[in-house]
Amino acid sequence: MQLRRLIEEYTPDGTLGRLGLAVATGSTGGFLLWAAAVGLFTGTALSTVLITPPAAIGFFVCAIITTLMIWPVYLSAIGRVDSPVDYASELRDQPSISPTEQIKDEYQTGNLSETDLERELEAVLEKSNRSQSKDHTQRSQNDQQLEELEND
Repeated sequence: MQLRRLIEEYTPDGTLGRLGLAVATGSTGGFLLWAAAVGLFTGTALSTVLITPPAAIGFFVCAIITTLMIWPVYLSAIGRVDSPVDYASELRDQPSISPTEQIKDEYQTGNLSETDLERELEAVLEKSNRSQSKDHTQRSQNDQQLEELEND
């Protein structure tokens, strides 16, 4: 789910943007597949070792990205979502799970012992308190600067 959230955050909304990115990554993937084949079948042993593996890996990465770009367009074409924009907004509208909820879920599934649960919850609470005190300190500094500006 985190990977999908990351991809949707940096992906252009709308059918045209997704198709444009898919064409670019698909073309790059096609070139890398051709380079891998040339390096494998017509090159020397050195080119086979140096060119083929990176080109093959690049092809698979491009193929995955292309598929992820086209998937919402496909879903809108078959009627599963109204548009690719809705697919991305559906993800943005989902509330993210808080760290305490994640820890509680791990405890309920048996991945954490009771002592680990307490330790993890204390760490989250301490981190939350530190961030709140930093915010408070920053606000105090901003208030002081504002007072100085008003007095001048």
